[in-house]
Amino acid sequence: MKEFFRQNPRIAGLLLLIFSGAFSKFTIFDVIEAANHHATTGVSLSLKGVGVTIIAAIIGLLMLIFGPFSNALLRPPPGTKKLTPLNWAVVLFMITCSFGFYFGFQHYIESFGYSFDQ
Repeated sequence: MKEFFRQNPRIAGLLLLIFSGAFSKFTIFDVIEAANHHATTGVSLSLKGVGVTIIAAIIGLLMLIFGPFSNALLRPPPGTKKLTPLNWAVVLFMITCSFGFYFGFQHYIESFGYSFDQ
């Protein structure tokens, strides 16, 4: 299966986007709906849940858009275990997007009057 996805990165990217969309229902959209209805329960944020959702979406989009070149973006070169500067740029982009979305989402939910003490 791993070799199939390595040879067909666009299919793997599509499956990651589907996973991300399904997972975002629980980590993002249900929270927004509960906050809109001023629920007393069900309004909680998970950094891991939101992070996995956003990172899976970014990786899925990269694989879907770039196809075979996405291996060079997401994996170290064959025969080495060190990431290239391009790999590090992609990692930093994913981390920045993930944290940025999480804190923006937290601010959005707090605008409904909820408080999240860290």
